Amino acid sequence: MATLTSKLYPSEGFHPTSSTKITLNVPYPKVLNNCTLHLHYTLPRLLFIDPYELVHRKESYRFHHWGISDLEKPVHALDWGAKTEDGLAEVPGEDSEHFEQGAELLLDVTLPAVPEDVIVTSEVQVDVPMHLRYAKPLTSGALSGKESESHEAVRLNWPTAFLQCTPSSTVQKLSGVSSTPPSSLSKRAVSLFYSGHMPSSTSVFIPISPDPLGNLQYDLVHVPLGRCEDLAFVEAGTAITVLICFFWLVRVSWRTATRLGDGARAKNE
Repeated sequence: MATLTSKLYPSEGFHPTSSTKITLNVPYPKVLNNCTLHLHYTLPRLLFIDPYELVHRKESYRFHHWGISDLEKPVHALDWGAKTEDGLAEVPGEDSEHFEQGAELLLDVTLPAVPEDVIVTSEVQVDVPMHLRYAKPLTSGALSGKESESHEAVRLNWPTAFLQCTPSSTVQKLSGVSSTPPSSLSKRAVSLFYSGHMPSSTSVFIPISPDPLGNLQYDLVHVPLGRCEDLAFVEAGTAITVLICFFWLVRVSWRTATRLGDGARAKNE
């Protein structure tokens, strides 16, 4: 009934976008009118999303996010033992077996309107902007035999996608219908479907399989790596640049003040 493909682009840099295309082949009219589409992402620690950025995409989807979303710190400076607002741990444990990498994102995607009296095939594209943290710099010991290594490959698995539908005789005819959410979801994500947000007591779930033509069900993005031996040069260069900018601003301010003062005196004379 439905398949998905996903792509993370560009493959280098700090601001990739995860673009997932879902093809819905509706075998019966009206089926999708009683369903909602959900995508679940498990992010590696070097990748994060900006919740404030996703708020502006509310016309395309709503989202639920768990995990650290600090926008400034490099990955090695984060406290992975911290607690979220709900008091749950940020690091892997007995209650977070699927949370061992970094953060989680669950999307509630707005489906396109489907004519009620026809069988249709439609495509839904979901774009999620993501960001990379600065990785831990390489030490001189780690560089032994790796002098040419300048990037680290970060793997992002394709999202888990599924439909949540109101039970009906037509829905029950579809393949893969289950009374529980996909087993690959974390306990945190599953808990939403047993809460007031998305009650599942009156719902059934239909998994969406990756496109069988796709060889790999993950994407790679390469993040540049710093080197510890360059730290002194970077610090000195940064300090010199800041001082140059400071003196340039002082000079411009002084010249501007002088010009305004001369103009005021000339006007008074």
